[in-house]
Amino acid sequence: MKPFFKIAGFIIVSMVFSSCSSQTPQQNKQGKIVIWHWMTDREPAFKELAKRYETKTGIKVDFQLYAPSDAYAQKVRAAAQGDNLPDIFGVLG
Repeated sequence: MKPFFKIAGFIIVSMVFSSCSSQTPQQNKQGKIVIWHWMTDREPAFKELAKRYETKTGIKVDFQLYAPSDAYAQKVRAAAQGDNLPDIFGVLG
């Protein structure tokens, strides 16, 4: 159960930091929080966290998982250059 709490902690910290941005999830044109991550083996845990968050807040969370990590890193770089980053993304390293 420890990995679940680590993932939950990561998401909570990410959401706190992302709340500093000028655009809130409610203002997001898609009406949801979009999260990119490279840990595709954690998909069941991410889905469970998204379901719990939506139940408590009414805001949908869309986890988009990408592999391999090199391709994910390139996707993040390209999105950053084009100002198309998601609401939250995992940082490799």
